[in-house]
Amino acid sequence: MLREAGLAAEAAALAVKGVTNSSGAGASAGMGGLVLATSHGFEGSYMASRFGHSVSVISGEGTGMERDYDYDSRLYYAELDDPAEIGRRAGERVIKRVNPRRYRPARTSRSFSTRVSPAASSAISPVRSMVLPSLASPASCATRWVSRS
Repeated sequence: MLREAGLAAEAAALAVKGVTNSSGAGASAGMGGLVLATSHGFEGSYMASRFGHSVSVISGEGTGMERDYDYDSRLYYAELDDPAEIGRRAGERVIKRVNPRRYRPARTSRSFSTRVSPAASSAISPVRSMVLPSLASPASCATRWVSRS
């Protein structure tokens, strides 16, 4: 049951166009518990199960390789996402990481929230004036080159 789930997740990930390799897939089942006794007289315990499916795949070649993964973990095996779905999601995620789009710098204004605490504001001011004296005045902070995100 567990081995078949791992193989299904890996096969589904490798079936996504552009996925070039797999770092492996797995399925797990575990059980654990806790017993607690306090000096105030409380005694209690519980047992719990845990199940999981995971897969990690690679896309691209050479220095352009990217890696991504997907997983699911639940208390009940029947509630786990289908291993093939986990593999498909991992494959689609890694494909999106290959050849990321680069942003060009843009001129934009920078503003600080009024929710910034006075302690944080006073901590920023000395650093700002030591690192870049041109940033010492608030007026000069109004416009700087930053990347869009």
